[in-house]
Amino acid sequence: MFSKVSFEIELQRDGRWLAEATYDQEEDARVMLAKLLRTREDATAARIMKQTTSMTGNTRSGEIFQQARDDKDAPLTLTGNPETAPLCKDFDACSVLPARMAVARLLKMFLDKFQICPLEMLYSQSYLKKFDEMNSLITAAFHQVGTAQARKAGVTTAERIAVLMEFYKEIHARAKRFMDMRKSLPGLLPDEINTTHAAVVRDNAAAAQMNFNHLVTLEFQTGAYVAREQKLSVIIGWFNEAQDRQLVTWLDEWIADYLCFPEIIDGLLGQQFNFYEFLLRVIEVTLGKPGTSKTPDTPQLASLRAALASGKLPMAQTVLVDRLVREIRTEKPLDRRDPEREEVLIKELEKALRLEGGIILGGRAAEEAIAARKLRERKRKLRAMGLDDVADNL
Repeated sequence: MFSKVSFEIELQRDGRWLAEATYDQEEDARVMLAKLLRTREDATAARIMKQTTSMTGNTRSGEIFQQARDDKDAPLTLTGNPETAPLCKDFDACSVLPARMAVARLLKMFLDKFQICPLEMLYSQSYLKKFDEMNSLITAAFHQVGTAQARKAGVTTAERIAVLMEFYKEIHARAKRFMDMRKSLPGLLPDEINTTHAAVVRDNAAAAQMNFNHLVTLEFQTGAYVAREQKLSVIIGWFNEAQDRQLVTWLDEWIADYLCFPEIIDGLLGQQFNFYEFLLRVIEVTLGKPGTSKTPDTPQLASLRAALASGKLPMAQTVLVDRLVREIRTEKPLDRRDPEREEVLIKELEKALRLEGGIILGGRAAEEAIAARKLRERKRKLRAMGLDDVADNL
């Protein structure tokens, strides 16, 4: 009798099949396979091997799916809602967390293609040039965001787009300044992040933050880190070694940027029994509380949970809270297998969100999301009783 089934992804490189990742669910493996074929330019094909292991340790393996790389790149489009982009009033506001979160949502397809985060794009002349080459994407980005923000600013769309273009030119200029001065800067020592930080601050105090972010971007472009998951792991390792408060703040920016991508958070948390358990795990990790999930923490998640518990990752916590509120707002049932538990689970979720002093994690946005869930559940029960008119009037 066989006790365990797993699904291994293998990539074909230079005619050889090499193992890449293993998943418990075939669906998860297929999603990752498609992602890897888009992002790993050296892979010519990918396949899924189903592995069945018996209780005695014997293993059977067989191919269940294979797909060749499609060299015809699908056109990249704008994603997300341009209305959510913050109204930046100056150039510096284009690089702070709210703006970067908007970039992660709106330019997700572009960022996914190169497996980068907003900081990597905003501080890299190479990636900015790649973005410039995608005429339809850059045109859509400026037009849609400009149109949405023009209404808020009380100006014409053309006027707002002109302002955004000026900000974009400054971003380009900042990246070019770094490329011009990089030879005079210290090299990044991945195994001695505190030494690197001290050298950057000592030699370039006036532009230390810009230079630090550029150095990290350059390290990721030229290093052995391909996927965002790998980069996040490296950054968390640096964070655990960081001794200087300013260095901790800069690394918080990087961790926050990688957490902007839903698949990163999903991968960290692992598979949960139902949607309620997922939300509960997000809450626990955000607050740095010990885990209660049946899914054990990976070393990476354990390190992140400990860092959040220290209170030294406010930006990363902000991104996690944003994901939490967005998920609560959806109409996904908290337990798809048992819809009748919805009312009870909503109460449990609200209880888990309550912090000391009675305030709720996520503030007013979370309260409104919970209230909307309560209302939907009440309407569902009324309709189940045949009281459609009453439900419609709520």
